[in-house]
Amino acid sequence: MLIPDNHRWRRQPMLSFGNNFRKFMDDAWGGLEASDVGMRDIVPLDMFEDGDNLVVQASVPGIDPKNMLVTVEDGVLSISGKFGETPTDEGDEVPTSSRNYLMQECRLGSFHRAVRLPTTVDVDRSETTYKNGVLEVKFPNNNTKARELQINIKG
Repeated sequence: MLIPDNHRWRRQPMLSFGNNFRKFMDDAWGGLEASDVGMRDIVPLDMFEDGDNLVVQASVPGIDPKNMLVTVEDGVLSISGKFGETPTDEGDEVPTSSRNYLMQECRLGSFHRAVRLPTTVDVDRSETTYKNGVLEVKFPNNNTKARELQINIKG
């Protein structure tokens, strides 16, 4: 919404609302974090329960698993890596840096995603796989479930 201010139009109230709302939603729904603005769209994450496991999937097609790093520290799963960091294409003698691109839509550079894990997962027994451009990290859930306690009141 545009608001007149001394013959100027400014958008700051709505931008501020949007930033506050995004922060509220992130805090309320798991605190997904990104290293830079807009990076969420580059490496999408899914986190779901599958039986007795918590599964985190990252869509990273075309990335060599050797160029990725997956760590867990203080209950935060971090996934980082590099897109398209090759000086030459295979069989090509011209370095990609000297090309005169008319259009370039392929992803280049690095990425970093982090997500806080629930305290019920067993980080030490996690399994990581990479297949068809999807990195999957699977964490077994501890069997600590909420239970009802019956308290006898004397009186």
